[in-house]
Amino acid sequence: MPHYLVAYDCNKPGQNYPDLIKHLEGYPNHWHIQKSAWIVGPASSALDVATAACQFLDSNDDLIVQAWTEDSAWWGYDDKGTEWLQSVM
Repeated sequence: MPHYLVAYDCNKPGQNYPDLIKHLEGYPNHWHIQKSAWIVGPASSALDVATAACQFLDSNDDLIVQAWTEDSAWWGYDDKGTEWLQSVM
C-alpha cells in the first residue's frame, strides 16, 4: 500500500491539535517532515487518510493528502532522511 503526504493549516490561533498528531503518529510509517506536513502510511487511499484526519480538525482548517510516489522531489534532507523518503515510495 502507498504512503501519503499530509499537509494542513490549523487556522484557529493557539491550536496545536495534539489528537491529530497522535493520530498521524499511529501509522506504521510516519515522519513529521515539516511544521505542518507528514508522510504517513501505508494506507489504502488518500481519501481514507483525509477522512480519518478530518475528525481532528476544525471546520475552518485546511488539509490536503497526496500520494507519495516516485515522481517526488525534495531538497535539504540529510542522507538518512533521503533514504527514508525513497524507501516509502
